[in-house]
Amino acid sequence: MSIKKQPQKTRPQDLTHKKHYNRWILFILIALFLLISLRRCYLYKNIQPPPLLSAEDTARDLDSVVIGTVLTSGEDTAIILDSTGNKEQEVQKVGETFSLVIHDTTLPETSENPVASVPVNSEGASRSTDSLFVYADPWGGRHFDSVVVGLFCKDSCLIMYSTLDSINFNSYDRPITILRNTTLWIVGQNETGENSTPIRIDYIIEKHQGKCPENMMPFMQDSKEKCMDVYEWPNKEGAVPRAFVNHREAGDSCKAVDKRLCTVEEWNTVCMGPRRLSYPYGNGYRENYCPAKEPGASRSGRFPTCRSYHGMFDLTGNLWEWTATPYKKREGYYLVAGGNWSTGDKATCSQTKYSFFPQNRYLFVGFRCCSDN
Repeated sequence: MSIKKQPQKTRPQDLTHKKHYNRWILFILIALFLLISLRRCYLYKNIQPPPLLSAEDTARDLDSVVIGTVLTSGEDTAIILDSTGNKEQEVQKVGETFSLVIHDTTLPETSENPVASVPVNSEGASRSTDSLFVYADPWGGRHFDSVVVGLFCKDSCLIMYSTLDSINFNSYDRPITILRNTTLWIVGQNETGENSTPIRIDYIIEKHQGKCPENMMPFMQDSKEKCMDVYEWPNKEGAVPRAFVNHREAGDSCKAVDKRLCTVEEWNTVCMGPRRLSYPYGNGYRENYCPAKEPGASRSGRFPTCRSYHGMFDLTGNLWEWTATPYKKREGYYLVAGGNWSTGDKATCSQTKYSFFPQNRYLFVGFRCCSDN
């Protein structure tokens, strides 16, 4: 007669030990994950600049880098900096002109600076292998008096810049005050040490802004100074631009504020700038620069890189814009310019259409206004 073996019962204390053991394993794994994450953040995190300041505030900030001649305010001597930010000499105070003084802060010698390892594209066109989106805010072009520039990277990367050439770069860690005409080169470096294509940005500093109303910028057309809205209607930064308006309603809106619709010729002049560019930012299409590949219209000014030489935003992409220029081959029709949020690289400074019925409203057609100064 065989004896049936009874199954061994698990003791309660064994279950308790097993539960504690599993908890310790989980705790150790979480701790290791956090340590690795913190180490990566420490090594490769993007250096975020402090909030952009006005020129007057930056003049009091001894941690900013200044491009151009620098004079103290209220002191007997001043420091003159060259275009790279290095200290040249001390001079006597001249008049009441002032900006930021840097006594002990100078940039590293160029021999110690990182060197870009990729070829230069001065038009700003990006290779398909470039995944880093490095940009300046405000973007280049014409500015008045002075401009405080912050550099940013959409992804995690090290930002470097140079005002000397496209090879010798300094690590960026503070806003840059530009007081005179300056060429700024910027580049991003990812966590593996690979550099993006250096981007050239030209800043033109003018002293006289003209007599344009608020939120309008001057430009020359047929030897006359004229004004154009900085943003699409209602011409407010951060506002959703107005669409679904026909040609007559667009013209009436401009007349209500003592303005008028822009002509195609005026629109092209402002978008192309003096270099007759294909896009507001350069001749090469860059997907991230203007709202031309978006699911819908973007708020005005959301893309700082979509700024033309004259200072107008979103001229390509976002919304087609009604103009006052009639289409010569079809009576009663008017040209629209600039493309919309889905036009992609076809949204150029010379892109126009005539096929929209002027009496109809479209979700992708808006407008901006001009005036004769």
